[in-house]
Amino acid sequence: MGYMKALVGFALFVSLLLAGCAGNKLVGTWDATGGPVAMKYTFGSDGSMKVLVSLPLPTGTAEFTAVGKYTVDGDSVTTVGESVSVKGVTGGLVDMIKSEVEKQLKKEVKSKITWESNDRFTLDMDGQVVTFNRVKQ
Repeated sequence: MGYMKALVGFALFVSLLLAGCAGNKLVGTWDATGGPVAMKYTFGSDGSMKVLVSLPLPTGTAEFTAVGKYTVDGDSVTTVGESVSVKGVTGGLVDMIKSEVEKQLKKEVKSKITWESNDRFTLDMDGQVVTFNRVKQ
């Protein structure tokens, strides 16, 4: 994966971390697809959220974990990213991406989602449509 694709993928990751989802049916773990990198989201009943991204790079894989909070008001969701950490490959591009993510933390973002079923929804982020599928336990 080229550096530009990695940056675009991680920009989407940040947007989705901050954009969130809706409703109590959101509680659980979700695979997010449709962007340049795959992401796994976990939403807690206490309003917590965790996002995992494995970003393959020429020098190895960087594993990003971001945590935050979400609240729901009808079909509107407000999310706030709180922290991000990295395991695996560090330095260079990875440090730059982490720094960009950290600049977006603590900012409230409102979003609207479209539920297709209790186990699937889509989120449109400025024209980038991402599909979320519930991970069956």
